[in-house]
Amino acid sequence: MKSEHSGDNPKTRKFGLRTILVSVVVPVIVLSIGVAVTMHFMRTSPKAVPRKKPVYQTLVQVERIRFSTEQTVIKGMGSVIAAREVALKPRVSGDVVYLSEEVIPGGVLKEGETVLKIDPADYQLVIHQLESEVAKVQADMVMEMGNQRVAQKEFELLGEEADDAEKALMLRNPQLKQKEASLKSARSRLAKASLDFERTQLKAPFDSVVRSKSVELGARVTESASVAQLVGTGSFWVQVGVAVEKLDWIQFPDKGKPGTGSIVRINPRTGNGPKNYRTGRVVRLAADLEENGRMAKVIVEVDDPLCLDPANQSLFPLFLGSYVQAEIEGKTLDQVYRLQRAHMRDGSSIWILTDDGTLAIRAVEPVFKAEDYVLVKDGIDMGEQIIVSNIAVPVAGMKIQLEGQAGSDSQKKGIKGKKPGQMNGPPGKGSGKTSGPPQNNDMSSAEKPGNDQKEPGDRAQ
Repeated sequence: MKSEHSGDNPKTRKFGLRTILVSVVVPVIVLSIGVAVTMHFMRTSPKAVPRKKPVYQTLVQVERIRFSTEQTVIKGMGSVIAAREVALKPRVSGDVVYLSEEVIPGGVLKEGETVLKIDPADYQLVIHQLESEVAKVQADMVMEMGNQRVAQKEFELLGEEADDAEKALMLRNPQLKQKEASLKSARSRLAKASLDFERTQLKAPFDSVVRSKSVELGARVTESASVAQLVGTGSFWVQVGVAVEKLDWIQFPDKGKPGTGSIVRINPRTGNGPKNYRTGRVVRLAADLEENGRMAKVIVEVDDPLCLDPANQSLFPLFLGSYVQAEIEGKTLDQVYRLQRAHMRDGSSIWILTDDGTLAIRAVEPVFKAEDYVLVKDGIDMGEQIIVSNIAVPVAGMKIQLEGQAGSDSQKKGIKGKKPGQMNGPPGKGSGKTSGPPQNNDMSSAEKPGNDQKEPGDRAQ
């Protein structure tokens, strides 16, 4: 009986209630507290505020377009050749009895200077012989003239009538003409002998330098043998190779008006400096093209190439066969802009900074193209700003900014959402607080202390 009512024991009921309280109520309370704490943190935690993505502008350098008058220059390479060259040959044969000391390679001869002498003895004898012959023929002619006067008197005494032919025979007119012809022939042979005697002295035909010689003192020379090769020292030619399409820019002299061709500067390419150059003029255009390269051959004349004139002693001499650089002054162009070739984009376009700060890609056609620059006349306006720095990926309409204005604009406008000391850069690259003073990475070289201040967008040309 006692075991049946053991469940009604107060101690037993109290233990059951405690078990229920620990296993049910306490977890519920703990869960409620956790939910409450979670809701509190969710309500009080900072919320992520979306920010507008900043627009980053490309920094560029520009120069303003200014029109001017430009002298076109056509550059080319050329070789120095002789303007006058002759193979000196004697007109008579004989033994060389005199040879000038200047008859050596590089020797200088003046016009009319004796180069060599041939033994004149034989030619003097011929002159003496012909002089005697002339005297004999003259005497025969005098006698014939006397005979003619006798015949004239006899004809008058006879008083016979005769026609013109018979009268001429009776008066000995044919005999007189024969003597006159013999006298003329003898005098011609004497003149020829005198001329041969003068030709025993071989003289320089013009101011020249000896290029080579092929005779020695005592040698026997003939009319067909060359004794020396002479080159005129008055002027040399420079044969310059020029592209055919550039010929229209060169001024060639008019016929009968020498000295009107384009002026040419000749540089020796010896590293003596830009001031050490020679000046010449365009004189001719050759009729054929160069075999290699198919370039036109422009002939330039340079006076006193070997600097024999004392006034030209400070200049460098032009040697035959030397390879030189020529700068030919072409026609003058007005109201054009000189643009460096490096600032031409894809060979046919330029980059312009527009008034609204965007990039404009504009096609232009240069009126003249040189080796390192071009001249532009159409498609641009005075005062426009042409971009001279590189842009990695140029896109028409993209935002760009001058280097000299980047730092000042940032300081004036400020950077929204940035704290002092926080760098201005794209997210994830250099952002965050710094321990030092605020830094401005957009300051251009024109705003740094110690650099010259220039007007933005206006570079020195």
